[in-house]
Amino acid sequence: MLEKSHTRGIHGATAATGPLLDNTARSIPAVPMRTVLNGTEPQIFRPPPPASGPVLVLHPGRLYHEQDWESVLDVLYRLHANGVSGRDLQFVFLGATTEASGLIEALHGCAARTGLLRMEGRVSLEQVNSWTTDADLLLHLGFRGKRGILPLKFLEYLSADRPILQFSSEHAEVEEVIDRTRTGIIVRDIDSLQTALQEAINMKRLGKSIHYEPDRSVINEYQWSNRMAEWRSFILEVHRSQIEKGDEK
Repeated sequence: MLEKSHTRGIHGATAATGPLLDNTARSIPAVPMRTVLNGTEPQIFRPPPPASGPVLVLHPGRLYHEQDWESVLDVLYRLHANGVSGRDLQFVFLGATTEASGLIEALHGCAARTGLLRMEGRVSLEQVNSWTTDADLLLHLGFRGKRGILPLKFLEYLSADRPILQFSSEHAEVEEVIDRTRTGIIVRDIDSLQTALQEAINMKRLGKSIHYEPDRSVINEYQWSNRMAEWRSFILEVHRSQIEKGDEK
């Protein structure tokens, strides 16, 4: 009822995801609708990451309970048991916060036991940028039970000029974007994640970078300027339609 009272008399609707638009369509009259995705900043062009040292897997910001962090920690314990040390691999968390019970403690415990994980406090945007330049992979976890979303963190990754390591047991729109833009690696389970990390370690030991040849023209489609141009086009389209109907509200 609340949705209907707030949407009475509207001439059009947009939403940031397909599922949100579907929900909107069920609660308001038949009007023109369009999905207009969130966007990303213009692409950053970075030098290759350091050719020596550990593989640096970066994750800035918030951790969510819908994400499978338990499996990530399991993989780090497995790699440690197989002889991988902090000289080979470092997961770095910048300003990690969460409402998931016990997760921060579990991360600190893994850091203490394996040496493969590093927790940093809140950092500035300049420091995030510096860490990203040194990173070999940007870690992104899927959201269990949620489809049709493109998180802002993921969109920021698109323009960061580093390969994305996407870990999710469920198919999601994020992976379609990764495939279209050629911006990362998609792994579905613990074994695949362990294999991907071990391969990255082996390549770094040989002084080689992880393969990364993104389709920059497709990435550009997700820039804010293009997203807002699509939104503006839709608004003008709805406005013209109302004028033709003799309604200039």
